[in-house]
Amino acid sequence: MYWHESHAQVFALLRDIAEMSSVITCFGYDDACHFAPWVKSHLANSEDPTAQRIVRDFDFFIDKFHFRGHTDPNCRATYDPHTRPYVQALNTSNVEILWHWLNRYGHIVRHMHSARAELLLTHMCMLRNTVPL
Repeated sequence: MYWHESHAQVFALLRDIAEMSSVITCFGYDDACHFAPWVKSHLANSEDPTAQRIVRDFDFFIDKFHFRGHTDPNCRATYDPHTRPYVQALNTSNVEILWHWLNRYGHIVRHMHSARAELLLTHMCMLRNTVPL
């Protein structure tokens, strides 16, 4: 479980998602005001077609849950989720809810082999999504 993710780690996840689907062209993230410039500066000359598509086509915005904590005027003007109509129907807090739920298992998973941890978390997610509360 990650407590603080680096821009490279976030980009690796974004790249995997973008590679799986050519339909996705936006990315909401709590630190988009720092992440988007990092992507553009570090990957502008990349020869990777997926990285090129992300730099060229993706719209980055701060998720609605974290936006109120961003006070820089440029940040608020450039990455405001409320100015994007396609974001209005999304519950961008779902990831925070998921992290809160997953972090309850962090102390157990931290001491497991990665394959066993993945098996446990996959099973727990399956149960959470299928068993009524």
